[in-house]
Amino acid sequence: MRDSLDGRDYLDTHFIFPAVGAAGLAYYSWCAAMGLISRHWPVTAGRVTASSLRVSHARGSENYSPQVSYSYEVNGKQFVGRRAVFGPYGNRAFGGKAIRHAAAEAVERYAVGQVVEVHYSPRLPGLSVLEPGVTAQTLLWIGFIILASFVYFWLFDGLPGARGRLTSA
Repeated sequence: MRDSLDGRDYLDTHFIFPAVGAAGLAYYSWCAAMGLISRHWPVTAGRVTASSLRVSHARGSENYSPQVSYSYEVNGKQFVGRRAVFGPYGNRAFGGKAIRHAAAEAVERYAVGQVVEVHYSPRLPGLSVLEPGVTAQTLLWIGFIILASFVYFWLFDGLPGARGRLTSA
């Protein structure tokens, strides 16, 4: 079925945008929930085995994140973790320099050989994080997706066959 909206397919405006928004909201909500839950997890000592600053390029901008690997032991069993935080790194707004600086500080803080506190899930000890809690970046993404969703549904009424503000004649 096609719905004419400036030459775009019905699926483009009524399925893809809400699906991507729902997937993003689900991911960042999971990150926030895990960040909150991880604040109450048991802690064990671990050792950093690798640490580097990852730079990725997307749509003309650079994104920075610390890549940290660490080993730790729970109940006599060895584990390897690779998660510094749940969600995107950084406790500042979307400014690239601030995030680069925060990620670079994390790489310095988690130097190879450094002893670290590892927060691990008591039910799944292989699930761990170095910095429990929710990052500002995660909350900003959740807020952005919710705001974009409200704008989308206000403009298009979000329902198949509905004549929204941009689609009405």
